[in-house]
Amino acid sequence: MDSSMATNVTETDVCRSVVVNTTSCASLLSNTVACTSSYNVDRLLRLHHQMSLMIYQHRHNYDKTTLLQVIFNYCINIVNSIVSLLSSESVEGLKADVKGS
Repeated sequence: MDSSMATNVTETDVCRSVVVNTTSCASLLSNTVACTSSYNVDRLLRLHHQMSLMIYQHRHNYDKTTLLQVIFNYCINIVNSIVSLLSSESVEGLKADVKGS
């Protein structure tokens, strides 16, 4: 290596270590698998796409804690929307049952 090249190396060029909480990763994985167990391939592909976008947006951030939190919040929003959808379907089903009696 040329000595002139070595002097041009800055502190930002030095390899940084990535910070990841493996416990949070394992928790996110198990929760995602549990929440998507009834998904078809199309829905899984859409989820994969959204998660890929999030990962791409946080690619320069070496502390992945924020990324995990963003993905976790996204998954919670999915679960909440499913619960509200099921709740509204259950309410409609109950209304139909009441009207039918």
